[in-house]
Amino acid sequence: MELPLLSVLYSSLEIRNNPDYFWDNSHRPHEPVVCVIQRTKRGASYIEEGTNRQIARAGEAILFQYGEDSRYGIPDRDSLPYEHEWVCISGKQAPGLFRGLLDHVGRRVAMPEGSQATRLLQTIIEKCEQRSFEDRFHESTMAYSLLMACFRLPSSQEYENDVARLAMEFILNHYQHPFSQDDLADHLGLSREHVSRRFREVYGVSPGRYCNQLRMNRAKDLLKVSFAPIAEVALQCGYADANSFSRALKQYYNRSPREMRAGD
Repeated sequence: MELPLLSVLYSSLEIRNNPDYFWDNSHRPHEPVVCVIQRTKRGASYIEEGTNRQIARAGEAILFQYGEDSRYGIPDRDSLPYEHEWVCISGKQAPGLFRGLLDHVGRRVAMPEGSQATRLLQTIIEKCEQRSFEDRFHESTMAYSLLMACFRLPSSQEYENDVARLAMEFILNHYQHPFSQDDLADHLGLSREHVSRRFREVYGVSPGRYCNQLRMNRAKDLLKVSFAPIAEVALQCGYADANSFSRALKQYYNRSPREMRAGD
């Protein structure tokens, strides 16, 4: 009896710096069946089926199969360098499972850093490089687990709708502590530019400016009611030191902390 095992044919972490990077899956062999999960770590790629092109930015993955009528590549020079990690899965059960996955989440799926699917993909790549699968059953189990984890992921469109809300929640929960826009992007597993663009579309202001408004409003209130040292007020407003706090306050209100406190 033939066992329904999956195989990991290839996997890797790569960086591409050539904008001509392009593959046409229809020109690739149909046999053996190869199903690919390719996750963007930095830059961007696209997946194209017919006239429908979807862009996969950092924290998103494209799904495709060798032999099908789809193409993928790098959309433009601004998407370089394109850093990506990928796994090719094969086996008798692979086509049916993969088709079900495509029907469920589509060609482009959100795969944030730290998600179960991302951790499994990275573990498979590591084990392939080290040739450390215990046996074919272990390899098959890992491949099945990755596909099942992808079934649990939201589609990119669903995740897109949540990006601005999740960014807002992060800012509201952390604006009283120092953090950078890169910290916000890393938390969401997306690029800084992508988070900023989506936040602007929903709220009409950049994440950085909105966070600054919250901090300045809090600073104004604290300086009016508190006699704490300026350095302590700075820390309570998300600034690492009194100097950066004073510069931000001067730029926003055109007044120093002492002037704000005195009510001048």
